[in-house]
Amino acid sequence: ISNIGQFLIFHINQRECIVQVPELRRMAVLLAAYITHQQDNSVCVIVPTVRDARLLADYLSDFSPVVVTGDESNNERYQAYVQMRESSTPIVIGTKVASLMLNANFTSYFVLNSSHKHHKQQDRNPRFDARSVLWEFHERTQANIYFFDSQPRAIDVARFPKSGRLQWSTANPVHLVDMNLERQDVSTYILSLQAEERMQAAL
Repeated sequence: ISNIGQFLIFHINQRECIVQVPELRRMAVLLAAYITHQQDNSVCVIVPTVRDARLLADYLSDFSPVVVTGDESNNERYQAYVQMRESSTPIVIGTKVASLMLNANFTSYFVLNSSHKHHKQQDRNPRFDARSVLWEFHERTQANIYFFDSQPRAIDVARFPKSGRLQWSTANPVHLVDMNLERQDVSTYILSLQAEERMQAAL
């Protein structure tokens, strides 16, 4: 694992962390390292698509994760639920439907590709956002919560403390800009002052 990976594993012990990670395989590396170092933790990992869930389950097959995607039959889903409840330290990987099967015993929540639109169910009831569901669990049960994404949403970055905003590389770091302050000195309402200055310098 790279030096930056070791750095992230060391700092990810914070309760709240958002990590800018470029791809699913590197997210799996961080997850595997976390699970290995925190063997007494019950971990739930939410991904946006069935494909991501299956790939991640393959990457983490050594930990025998329980997979819940919504593609299972009712009987298969029930068996996964029973397996999850009977294990003392379950590792659950699933899509947003898995966030509705959780209980207060989980100690760590991960949301991978956290900016993906499929984390939110908008086309049918119940309409919910898995990110919000996990954040509620986090606040009420004092569990850890971690978001991984290549380009996280500003609304997600703002939720986390500055010390919990990490990145795998410095290729495209995410910064928060207060447009209420920036608009005072800018000539257009579309761009921030920093963006306008950088565009002028580039041109």
